[in-house]
Amino acid sequence: MIHWMKKVLAVVPAGITRAFGVGILPVILALIVFQVTALTGQQKLSAEAIGVLGQSAPLEAAAEDETKQTGIALETMALTEPAAVAAPAEPGALPQVTPVAREWIDPEDDNAIAVTLRMGSVTREVIVRRGADVEDVLAMVGIEMQDGYEVSPGLGETVHDGDVVTYGSIKSHEYTVEEVVPYEEVEKLSPLIEDGKTMVVQTGKDGLRRATYQEKLVAGQVVERTVVESEWIEPMIEQHTITGADVAVSPLEFDVQLDENGVPENYAAVLTNQVATGYSAREGSWGASGEKTTPGHVAVDPREIPYGTKLYITSRDGSFVYGYAVATDTGIGLLNDVVDVDLFYDTYDESCLNGRKIVDIYILE
Repeated sequence: MIHWMKKVLAVVPAGITRAFGVGILPVILALIVFQVTALTGQQKLSAEAIGVLGQSAPLEAAAEDETKQTGIALETMALTEPAAVAAPAEPGALPQVTPVAREWIDPEDDNAIAVTLRMGSVTREVIVRRGADVEDVLAMVGIEMQDGYEVSPGLGETVHDGDVVTYGSIKSHEYTVEEVVPYEEVEKLSPLIEDGKTMVVQTGKDGLRRATYQEKLVAGQVVERTVVESEWIEPMIEQHTITGADVAVSPLEFDVQLDENGVPENYAAVLTNQVATGYSAREGSWGASGEKTTPGHVAVDPREIPYGTKLYITSRDGSFVYGYAVATDTGIGLLNDVVDVDLFYDTYDESCLNGRKIVDIYILE
């Protein structure tokens, strides 16, 4: 400091007056104060810098601890350091993870497989032995099942290399959408056309329905979706295609054997040379007896053939076989003795292909 003051005084002329000396003295004092302040600030700054560097390791540890508290430790934890998971503070929160001592499995071992554990947006690869189940995967990271939480697949399910196990809180929600339902195709054999030929007897049409779905989520992942309510806005229409073959129309079967001529071995009575026509109805329709109208259910005059009577219907030469049937419906033509039996078909075109046939009606009981 004295050395610096001497330099200042050296620049003052030798013949300076007393008044000049008194006037410049405050300036000199101000410069001295400025220099002392600057030096003190540098020393303080250096001390703070040293303190920060000395505490860098604790700061990093604190950051790592914060990472663990948010659950990210699952993503960054080494495969050789399994973890214990504590219960979350509130439903929906990710469990906290702390290292625990467990068996280490070498990923290169031929008996080792890798399974992905997913908890919300956090994932971790877990190494387990071949043949392990989901419970073993959770145990490797110290997770125990808690109320309000679920795992998918289930605890006892065996895992395989590359499988994904989802663990987390259970949530569900419902939503309603309007969706297109593609038409379904139905193919079947029929005696109504020449063997081997194919014909579309009902053209399909996509439907439109309003459906309410309920989704079940585990750790934010959809694990189950069910329809809780739906209604048709425009019904879907199936497409039916028939291929000609020597088969019966009716899908029904009774415990009655046929002989070599294709007629029942045992029956109560037979009505020969009966006029048979065909009919159809919209899906879900009911016959006069209260039974649904489906192939194998036929319309009769209930005064001659009571409802519920089991029948077998075929042409005498066997070129047309309707097969086993049940009397469940009637109609004006039947009651007026215009026709003797009306055979039900899935589609209108099939009923038209039936036309007017002469058949024998075997009354089985």
